[in-house]
Amino acid sequence: MFPVIFWKIAVLKFVIDYFNIEIITDSTVVLQGSFVDGKFTFKLPGQKKHRLKISSMGYEDKIIDIDGNGSTMDALICYMKKKTIDLDEIVVTALKPKISIKNNSYILSVDKTYLSNEASINNVITKLPFVLLDSNNKISISGKNNVVVYINNRKVLYTHELEVVSPANIKDIQLISNPGSQYDADADAVIIINTKTNKQEGLELSLKTTETISNAFSCNINPNININYEKINLYLDYVYSNNKGKSTENTLTNNLSNGYKNNIYNNGYYKSNNHAYTIGVDFPIKKGRLAFQLLGWNNRAKPEININNFYIKGMQESTIKTNRRPLSDEDHYDLSLLYEKEYLDIHKFNSSFNYTLHNNNSKEKITEYYSQDNILNHKYDFSGKNKAFDYQINYSLLIKKIELRLAMGTKISYISNNSDSRFLENNIGWNNNFTYKCDFKEFIPAFFSNIEKKINNIDLFAGLRIENTHFKGNHAYTQVIDTTYINFFPSLGLNWAVNKNNKINFNYTRKISRPSFNNLSPNIRYDNVFFYRQGNPYLLPTITDDLSLSYSFKSIRLNAGYRHKKNATIYNYYQDTNNEGVTIVRLNNHKSIKFAYANVFYLFKSKNFTSSNSFIFTKPFAELAFNGKKIKLVRPAYYFKTSNDFTLLKNISFYIDFLYNNLGETLLEKKEGMYNLSIGISGSFFDKKLILNIVANDILNTYKFKDHRLYGIYDVIHEYFPDNTYVQINARYNFSLGKLRRFKVQNNNSSIIRRL
Repeated sequence: MFPVIFWKIAVLKFVIDYFNIEIITDSTVVLQGSFVDGKFTFKLPGQKKHRLKISSMGYEDKIIDIDGNGSTMDALICYMKKKTIDLDEIVVTALKPKISIKNNSYILSVDKTYLSNEASINNVITKLPFVLLDSNNKISISGKNNVVVYINNRKVLYTHELEVVSPANIKDIQLISNPGSQYDADADAVIIINTKTNKQEGLELSLKTTETISNAFSCNINPNININYEKINLYLDYVYSNNKGKSTENTLTNNLSNGYKNNIYNNGYYKSNNHAYTIGVDFPIKKGRLAFQLLGWNNRAKPEININNFYIKGMQESTIKTNRRPLSDEDHYDLSLLYEKEYLDIHKFNSSFNYTLHNNNSKEKITEYYSQDNILNHKYDFSGKNKAFDYQINYSLLIKKIELRLAMGTKISYISNNSDSRFLENNIGWNNNFTYKCDFKEFIPAFFSNIEKKINNIDLFAGLRIENTHFKGNHAYTQVIDTTYINFFPSLGLNWAVNKNNKINFNYTRKISRPSFNNLSPNIRYDNVFFYRQGNPYLLPTITDDLSLSYSFKSIRLNAGYRHKKNATIYNYYQDTNNEGVTIVRLNNHKSIKFAYANVFYLFKSKNFTSSNSFIFTKPFAELAFNGKKIKLVRPAYYFKTSNDFTLLKNISFYIDFLYNNLGETLLEKKEGMYNLSIGISGSFFDKKLILNIVANDILNTYKFKDHRLYGIYDVIHEYFPDNTYVQINARYNFSLGKLRRFKVQNNNSSIIRRL
């Protein structure tokens, strides 16, 4: 039995998942609100009869009469019946996506917008301000190339991992332009993909198919299963992709010292079959959760590259035709565990473990046609295995009285890379110059600490991250690389809300970019008879200091900053002294390069139209010494992107996006500008069970890469034409099976959890 409800006060406590509530007295709504986790407290005036109205998405409203005359009430069991016409209400509505600004981050809403209908997560990421994707789907942001992506709290190591993430399961995406010390020091910027957790109880099924028409036809099939029972969520995602395409690449190299001219035309055709899957389960615990996930994918690629190499020396002209047929086989597995817990609303603790295994095996046949009677046949075999794991613990404490938050954590990362490459020259024997075996290991223990303090309308924060890097590499034909170094990465920031519409932000961060294992390996890699690549075991990591100041007025944000890179890496071209006409390219460190940058973001919103606009200006400052000459970097880079969304009808949206990108002068390369105009339409039909999305990308066929490089004696003009003009048709069918949700309502006048 519960206590008597006195005529003056009645206290009720609800234990349900998510609901809206109204208290009606004499036909007047006296209290209303929306609540999560079912815990709150409210007070009612006595001596009157009240009507309690409970509603939840997808369920019929429940009306309960409450008598305030002092009678006794036992525990009440409330059954809410599922609406048959609203089973799929949580799936998609044709709402426009929203971009909000929070301190030094941008948050893009995806759930219940047309973006949830997109064919791939990459299409959604490009909607973020300042974000660019190259032809290999590598993400860059405002001149920052090392962008780290997280799916919830799990770090993404390979871009293929994003293929299994369905936009329909995404809540929002956050872009942090200046990540603090709680993130890895090699993260210039961070993108966090937050998936939906408040899924409907019952069974949800969806089937998505995507057809891409360009120079070839590609197909993608994606079934999805989600089961929710007693707040336990079990999900399974699977993606099959059959991708085909074409690309063209032209490179003209002029050796100014001896008159050699080398003009290379590449026509590439690729075909790949990909399988990707995700299996996961979330277990709720009191004020926390325990999550498990297994992700895997494999890629079987069969590209074909036909190369016409026109070689000129003086009056002598010859042509070499090369056919390259690599066969790639990649397998990837990722296991992750997550534990989160909150104590007394002031202590937060989370721990995560990730293990990754990646295998890559490839075989390539290279045929070079010098003449009808002079044909060379080569073979390139490669095998590699990568293992990685990391374990991280984070803890934070909120001291409410003085509005102070303390956070600290530690992370241990380990990476092991084993690779074996062999080059069979003209089916005669293995060439040791292009044959190598490497074993690299990297171990990084890290510790970070943050402090946040609120003073009136000013938020101050400071952090420090310490990383101790241990690297060891063994090469079959050269010396052993063994190095250890420790780095300190401070971060400072200020967020000042001057008033409701005016905000000022200041940020300083220090970051690191470590050389890749391939760039550290001293082996020579064969491209063609005139062009080799070589690693550099003496490369140093690049340290970047970034200072920025921004001002926000309503939906306009202005940002200016300064970036200094110490030990920046640049590509250098060399003439092989042992082989006339052969060019070797390798990375070297440069003392320092400085950049000044500014960017603008503006968001316009109306009832049926939203326009997101971003602009970037970057100016380099550097003087490079190369082959006895000094080269100044002075040419700025420009970037402009606009995304415009229209609501045509209730469930139909149309968008048009335009991008202009002039990469300017990047180290020793001068790049020309590129344009991309894309349009798309999205709609839902048959009570939102069928979702259709059609996209036409780069409809003017203007997104082409062209740059001019001058490396001492080498004058190089390079052009690349990716398969970027295409029409993509995406269809998804949703099906749900829900069940009656059982809510328990009881009287309780104990401690107050939430107040109206």
